[in-house]
Amino acid sequence: MNMELEIKFMLNKDVQNKLVKILKNNKKIEFLEEEVLSLHNRYFDTSESSLYKHGIALRIRNTNGKAQMTIKTKDQGHGGLFIHPEYNVSLAEELELPELSKFPAEIFKDLDLAQVQKDLSQTMAQYCDRTTYLVKYKAATIELSYDKVTYKGASEDVKKGELELELKEGELRDLVEFAKMLITKLPDESIYLGTLSKMQQAAFYANLMPAPALIEHDDLDISMDEAFKATERNELNFLLTGSKKAIELYIASSLLFTKKVDTPKHIPFGMEQMTLLNKLPHNLLLSPEDLAKLLSNKDYLLARVDYVFNR
Repeated sequence: MNMELEIKFMLNKDVQNKLVKILKNNKKIEFLEEEVLSLHNRYFDTSESSLYKHGIALRIRNTNGKAQMTIKTKDQGHGGLFIHPEYNVSLAEELELPELSKFPAEIFKDLDLAQVQKDLSQTMAQYCDRTTYLVKYKAATIELSYDKVTYKGASEDVKKGELELELKEGELRDLVEFAKMLITKLPDESIYLGTLSKMQQAAFYANLMPAPALIEHDDLDISMDEAFKATERNELNFLLTGSKKAIELYIASSLLFTKKVDTPKHIPFGMEQMTLLNKLPHNLLLSPEDLAKLLSNKDYLLARVDYVFNR
């Protein structure tokens, strides 16, 4: 088992050329290698979504002609940080269906393994043109994956751009510092924190999973973390659906969060968020375009990263 630790950004613009210049010309970064990959990911579950309900993501990935089965168990991260216990099995040839017996049995301790295997079928798929960049930053070895993803939707394909930073060796603090450096150097309004995995997005676009439910709070009798969770959940709903209701609840929970800020390490995020939100009309109306700009605002994004990783 490997423990995968990564920070994910979603892309509003194609910034690959700019990213390469940063990685190769910054004296604080040692550029190690670059690789171009073509990925075909197929995801599997039962008709009752037995694996999904137990926090298990099962896929077969073909990478430049080489196949691998992977299981990722429930994400332990938040706010753009992903921490996945991950199990990989290399395959001599690509299988039509995964063979669950090749994985450790404890993964399926709450499931009827034989029945799950019998009921398995492909549920969704996505294609990804990926360029990876391996770099050294301080004491950390970091792999950047620049992804141009096509999700196979129920009615049409959906194209997305994503940038993942995975810590291969070293400490989380160096990964976070590296991420903040990229935020400052990439073009304005080009990225925002990604809080959905590729599997979750594939499930949504294939009509297999609804958008995260909206959360509404109308009082102060909740914790700061609960207010932040509501803000993040409502943001996710907006990013997938574009719902104006999600925008209204996002703003309301954000304002509630800022009222909860009570320690110095949280103040930058709260003050930046309050400054931006106070510029909005008093009726809390905001266009999807304006909210997207807010989420990609550099000061806001840096402050949010500080909050997420210094809580």
